[in-house]
Order: sequence, then C-alpha cells, then structure tokens
Amino acid sequence: MGLLQGGPKIVPAGMTQKDSQFIESQQFQEEALAGIWGVPLYLANRAGKTSIMGSNLEQQTSGFITFGLSPYIKAIEDEINDKLFGGTTQFVEFVVEGILRADSAGRATYYGSALGGSGGSGWMTINEVRRKENLPPLSGEEYDRVTRWEMQTNAKQT
Repeated sequence: MGLLQGGPKIVPAGMTQKDSQFIESQQFQEEALAGIWGVPLYLANRAGKTSIMGSNLEQQTSGFITFGLSPYIKAIEDEINDKLFGGTTQFVEFVVEGILRADSAGRATYYGSALGGSGGSGWMTINEVRRKENLPPLSGEEYDRVTRWEMQTNAKQT
C-alpha cells in the first residue's frame, strides 16, 4: 500500500451507470435512424455490430445505393429535368457508378458483357469503358466503334 501526501481524494475511474445508459440509448437511436433511412451501419460509424470486410461491405454499399439513395436521386433528377428542361432533349442524370467502384468483380463482369465477352455482341466500345474508368482513350478508330466480338468475327473472315 502506498502512502499519499497532501490529502488527495480517491475518485473512481470510469463513468456512472446513468451516463453509460445515456450513451447506450444514443447509440440505439443512431442505429434506429440509420435503419429508417437505409444507411448501412458502417456508414453511420456503428460498424462494431457488423462485418466491414470484403464483399459484405460491397453488398451493403450496393444495397444502400439501390434501396436507400436511388428513390431520392430519381426524384431530384425528375424535378430538375421538369423545372429546367421541360420537354427538351436535354436532361440531368446522376451517375452513381463511381460509388460502386469497390465492387471490382461486378465491374469486370459488367464490362466483359458490355464489350461482347462470351460470344455476345456487346453494346459498349473499349474507349467508352475506359472513359467510365477515368482512363485515357486508346488511339485508333477501332477502339471507338468496334466491340471485341466484332473484332474476333472480322479477324476470322480475313
């Protein structure tokens, strides 16, 4: 046992039960609000109760964009297009693919199909895919008009 001089008081470390319950109730309210708005817990800084590793995170982000943000984004797009552009051919569209970049396997599958992989005809050019990935375009007109399927077919015919 040590001797303390000068008359210090012993104060228990930690917090009272009342303070602990208050913090716990605040955490519950934050989690409830995240659930109401469809925000994954890791985005609300409450990831302790969920896994934040690997594809689970990608799936949560994708679900949040699809089910949480999309209705609001669509409503905002519709309102802007109605008020600013009326019936013209111009329009506003929010592009959320950048948020989904964490899903590399999904992007690879999508771009593979878009370029005509697995014998399909494809619907995007190589440079369109590169633009979506913020990469510089390749030089040569074949990258702006021809899909891989067409290049393979044309190569077989020559």
